[in-house]
Amino acid sequence: MMKKQLMLLGLLGMTYLSSYAQKVNRKAVVERHTVSVASFDTLASLSVGNGRFAFTVDATGLQSFPSYYTNGVPLGTQSVWGWHSFPNKENVKFEETLKEYTLNGRKVTYSVQGAKNAKSKEAINYYRENPHRLQLGNLGFIFKKKDGNTAQITDIVVQNQQLNPYTGQITSHFTLEGQPVTVLTVCDPNQDVVSVNIQSTLLKTGQIQVFLKFPFPSNQFLDSGTNYKNPDQHQSAIVSAQSQSAVVKHQLDADQYFVRLDWSKNATIASQQAHEFILTPKVEDGSWEFSANFSEKNLRQLVISLLLTNVISRLGKAFGIAVAQSILKEVQMSVQKS
Repeated sequence: MMKKQLMLLGLLGMTYLSSYAQKVNRKAVVERHTVSVASFDTLASLSVGNGRFAFTVDATGLQSFPSYYTNGVPLGTQSVWGWHSFPNKENVKFEETLKEYTLNGRKVTYSVQGAKNAKSKEAINYYRENPHRLQLGNLGFIFKKKDGNTAQITDIVVQNQQLNPYTGQITSHFTLEGQPVTVLTVCDPNQDVVSVNIQSTLLKTGQIQVFLKFPFPSNQFLDSGTNYKNPDQHQSAIVSAQSQSAVVKHQLDADQYFVRLDWSKNATIASQQAHEFILTPKVEDGSWEFSANFSEKNLRQLVISLLLTNVISRLGKAFGIAVAQSILKEVQMSVQKS
């Protein structure tokens, strides 16, 4: 009898706990940990990401003042594929970094700092620095004041910025010369894409622009993504531009990647100095959106190629595969040149 009673109590307890667990408001629990920032705090940078890509912002919701955050939490843009190696011009060997030790009566070698000679030092430095993570680019706002001068960080008054851990959204509220700006920053869950919505009357007056700037690897343990020296040692250019999109290519030695920019309504893109591209919205209201897709591949060419492959496969049924493949090759070469 006692055993049956205990079993009954156990079942009732499990039913109660199950019922209780179903009543947990997970959204409310997670949103209890919403992060709030009320100033340009270099140790309070916020990030959006998807586990393979991360984009860290300042209080404007973008990376508008990356140099200000150099000695804090840097405003980085990184992806799992974003790696780079400088050319091994001296043809140093990994074996030249090794040092022999005696461990438990046997000889073992480890790659360590502490050069035996100049050649060893060269090899140690090279393999310590390469390959290294790439800071893929600075994406930020350029604000213009009423007098036409570029606003500095001291001109921006931060009201509140919040990272909602449940939705993964960063909402930033601030003002410039008393005019409010609201920025919503999100990251695609599956792609290396950051998207931004801006609400402000400053858009109508042409006082908001967006810049994309490519830094150069610093070779330092902490690469804050603000090394703008050596402009002649890497290349960047607009490889295609449409009314509402553009593709920018960045080349470092043997490595390259692309940034596809898409925007709502009208805007223009131009390069004003080496490795910096300015996106200027042309809108009549106070709302504008854009996105930046960082990729190892030229997304414009990839999309066109996929479309062409589908079309050519159909042509192949009518004209033969060999002819269709020949057409596809010629069109793809044309796309690559465009």
